[in-house]
Amino acid sequence: MEEYFIDEFGVHFSKDRQKLIWCPSDFKGEYRIPSGVLSIESGAFTRCEGLLSLKIPSGVTSIGFDALWGGCTGLTSIEIPSSINMIGDNAIEGCTNLTSIVVDKDNPKFDSRNDCNAIIETKTNTFLFGCCNTKIPPSVKKIGRDSFFKCTSLKSIKIPHRITSIASGVF
Repeated sequence: MEEYFIDEFGVHFSKDRQKLIWCPSDFKGEYRIPSGVLSIESGAFTRCEGLLSLKIPSGVTSIGFDALWGGCTGLTSIEIPSSINMIGDNAIEGCTNLTSIVVDKDNPKFDSRNDCNAIIETKTNTFLFGCCNTKIPPSVKKIGRDSFFKCTSLKSIKIPHRITSIASGVF
């Protein structure tokens, strides 16, 4: 039987406190991930509609697929620290009120160049995730799968002429 550490908000971590496993869906307000956590596991914040702000400390290296999936509708902003080197598919899907996405300027793998309000894989110039205020920079070459999936507050987006590939399910 696997044991967990549970903090005062009911958030579950691995016993060594290096993996954030699950946040109760009835959580409300800002959540500050404690230092020492290395990964946000897949589905960790699923359907946390009352999550307004998520503070990810430097040191976290990965955000699992579907980490904020399925209705973190209260979340308005997310900042990706320089230590993040892996972001899973659909990591921020369904965050319909997300208006600000910022990647730390010192992150070697991802960026949010030109204040674009998005996550771009730097090496490949692939647009990964956007929000309702996103502007796709002209330097982007590819738009990845599900980049705006369930982004119901997006009214319009200008796609630069340099785009060579648009994956399935973008919208």
